[in-house]
Amino acid sequence: LISSIITPLLMFIFINTQGILVLIILIFCGVFLFFPGPVMLAAVHDFDTKHSSFVNGIYMGMNFLLNSFTILLVGYFSDKYGLENVYKFSIFWAFLAIPFILGFKENKKEIKPMIKN
Repeated sequence: LISSIITPLLMFIFINTQGILVLIILIFCGVFLFFPGPVMLAAVHDFDTKHSSFVNGIYMGMNFLLNSFTILLVGYFSDKYGLENVYKFSIFWAFLAIPFILGFKENKKEIKPMIKN
């Protein structure tokens, strides 16, 4: 949730700044864009299944394919409408993730010790 709020704000600041501040904002934006990945992977590993490696492989494959497809779409629309316009549109779409995140239910899972006494 924090990443979904801060990343679009940083993206907005990025397109409205100049000079060395652009590089600093870009670094922070990259860091906050990285945050959801491990959280999503942990959520995938929380599935109660005997085939966790298979589920992990499905997640990784879908992640790779969707990211590749998204990059192609961004490139296409950037050529057609301009990179700055696509970036502004991406900020809008990034904020739309917040209601979906708030819709997730918290999984209160009992933590079991790895070593039994």
